[in-house]
Amino acid sequence: QDPAHFHGGDAPRDIDICFLGSVLRYTDRKIGLGFLAEEGFDLFLGGGQDESPMSIADYAANMRRSKIVLNFARPVFDEPGYQCKGRVFEAALAGAMLLEQANPETERWFRPGEHYVAFEGERDMAEKAAYYLAHDGERQAIAAAGQAFAAEHYSADAYWRAVIDRALG
Repeated sequence: QDPAHFHGGDAPRDIDICFLGSVLRYTDRKIGLGFLAEEGFDLFLGGGQDESPMSIADYAANMRRSKIVLNFARPVFDEPGYQCKGRVFEAALAGAMLLEQANPETERWFRPGEHYVAFEGERDMAEKAAYYLAHDGERQAIAAAGQAFAAEHYSADAYWRAVIDRALG
């Protein structure tokens, strides 16, 4: 992603929990977000391609303002398996702590508990969100580790270095 947009920046992190993506066709997302709302969490929702589109600059700015970026890894219509969405990399590069549905796909790219926090089900998601919102230092350490790892391995610079190395190799 464009480093002009996906970077940590120095804006205040005034959004507690952010989910930027489609919800309408995703049962697990509806249930999870509804559960968090019922539990009283302050949520910022938007950015679905069909539902509430926003520019890439606004999308990235909202991630940079977020303490926690939430992601769900199940595909639409409860199909089998999991997906590692671009949102995983974008959240890390933006310096937010990723709270991600536990799955083997994301674990191929990042280490849970070190670069992001994995959850199992709605109650676990809410408990972990509450814990990391109450423990700024721990949340910030995980977010910083995720951002550093993403910048080293998955940034535009890392991509072009790998392309050039292979071309010259």
